[in-house]
Amino acid sequence: MTGGTDRVVMPLESGRRAALIVATGHYADPELQQLRAPVADAEQFAAVLARPDIAAFEVRTVIDAPARVIARELQQFLAGRGRNDLLLVYFSCHGLKDVDGSLYFAGTDTEMDFLASTGVSAAFVNERVDACRSNRIILLLDCCYSGAFTKSATKGDLSVGVQERLQGQGRVVMTASNAMEYAFEGHHLSMEAPAPSLFTGTIVRGLSTGEADRDCDGRVSVDELYDYVYDNVRRETSNQTPGLFASLSGTLYLARRPDGPVDLEPTAPALPPPVVVPYRGTGPRRRQRPWMHWLRRRRRPAIAAACALLLAAVTVTVALVWPPATSSWTRIADMPQPVEAAAVTSYRDRLFVIGGVNPAPGRGPLSTVQVYDPATASWSIGPALPVALNHAAAVTTRDSVYVLGGIAADGSTDTVYRLDSPDGQWQVDQPLPEARGAGAAAFDGERIVFAGGVDRAGLARAEVWALTPDGRWTPAGELEPAREKLTAATDGYGGVWFMGGRDIRGAPGEATYGSVDIVTRTGVQHLGRTLPALSAPGGAQVPGQGMCVVGGQEPDGQFNAGVHCVEGTTEPRPPDLPRPRAGLGVAVLRGEVYAVGGYYAGTNGTALAQVYRPPTG
Repeated sequence: MTGGTDRVVMPLESGRRAALIVATGHYADPELQQLRAPVADAEQFAAVLARPDIAAFEVRTVIDAPARVIARELQQFLAGRGRNDLLLVYFSCHGLKDVDGSLYFAGTDTEMDFLASTGVSAAFVNERVDACRSNRIILLLDCCYSGAFTKSATKGDLSVGVQERLQGQGRVVMTASNAMEYAFEGHHLSMEAPAPSLFTGTIVRGLSTGEADRDCDGRVSVDELYDYVYDNVRRETSNQTPGLFASLSGTLYLARRPDGPVDLEPTAPALPPPVVVPYRGTGPRRRQRPWMHWLRRRRRPAIAAACALLLAAVTVTVALVWPPATSSWTRIADMPQPVEAAAVTSYRDRLFVIGGVNPAPGRGPLSTVQVYDPATASWSIGPALPVALNHAAAVTTRDSVYVLGGIAADGSTDTVYRLDSPDGQWQVDQPLPEARGAGAAAFDGERIVFAGGVDRAGLARAEVWALTPDGRWTPAGELEPAREKLTAATDGYGGVWFMGGRDIRGAPGEATYGSVDIVTRTGVQHLGRTLPALSAPGGAQVPGQGMCVVGGQEPDGQFNAGVHCVEGTTEPRPPDLPRPRAGLGVAVLRGEVYAVGGYYAGTNGTALAQVYRPPTG
């Protein structure tokens, strides 16, 4: 009895429940960045797993240990188990891939140059799991490239993933990211008070509050937890995609809801069954939404029934607003103002198209901000820029939108504007070190990185600058070669890819480049001409593909319609744009790729807007 009411304690499956928590944040190799989140990850996750009213696991933690100790602890943990034991193995550490694409978990003594002999290989973990007698094993991997956890990597294929070799009944692998992504540490970290990573923090919140119990039956299944984690992580960032790979028969329950099941009486009206795409073992199992997954924590029967009625009323609307994945670009409502060379970014679940070239006679810059809301499938006009600009760069940080540089009526500018809410006003921020137009920028998870563009004399520049959290622009290297009309994309965890562009040196012709430069927090890596030579393409991290350019203009003046990506992948290549064009803006919003505006043969500035919804399973 608590507070005068009975709390129903839902039973969990029989068998021993044991968890091994491995977290490594400190590394001897100077090439490996020190991590602050794993300590908090281990402490908070271990605490919630050990709670008898939630998961009742016997928990063993291994903190900041060498790789050989981690391997021994794992082997010992999995040995001598019974078939009905529920075992959970969790890693929070650096995930590292070698030249063959094989994944390794880092210990304190792991060396980047000798991963095979100093890291804990995913192959070893898989072997130990396969040798274990238990038919209920859950692996939770909170590390970069965790989607590359595999039994046997295919040499040279950097996109190899869990789905290719996961075998054995009773195995579940939940990953913080896919095979090509980084995993995020917590926001506002400090060494004194580290916060858990986005992935682990969401798991802890879902289990400790009961929010992950989406059907409100008092228990949290693996599928429910994944649904909860996927939704919340993707809501925070489009640069991290949790994955679930399972070989199960029936439902596997991980934990109890701490406050017991929610009484859903009176009975909600019957709803049609959900449409479920069968899992064919070729990719991560994506969200499957039973209707009660929409029901959050409800303590009163009347509220629960009202929520069910509301869901019934909006089911058709949701289906119309968020259509399924497509194998082609879908045209959405045209923009109110045709435009080219606008700055485009996603912010607070909306698409922002900022400034650009006015196609009307005179072709001057625009101060107009056009905002697309996918929830209503409509455009509106947002807060206008203080100064009309084209060829600016737009960046979204965790809290704000920044517009950097650009070309005003009198030429390139160093001005930076910041917007702190969709309905707010633009504020002047720390200016660029020098005036730049037609440059590119992205937010690497900690810094805004800007590169390239033209100066006030119209010359292409190579300088790279980073705006640090303390508000200072600092030199971060140089592009090779110098260029303008390039594009940028980020992994959100310290890396920014600058792709394509051109350099006009006053000669009759122009040099167009397919060069790629990767700017990290330790310098610039020049990949050379790894993409088709394109000027004024759009760019983004396309889900399932990596860093890509979209459209652009070729050296001979022809317009390109393709989606060209830096890294290889086993996923089908995204379809070409229906209309080849350059000067377009590209951004990812809720996992969907938007391409807006641009110019093509015979047209200066278009109102065309399209979306590509990558397949999810």
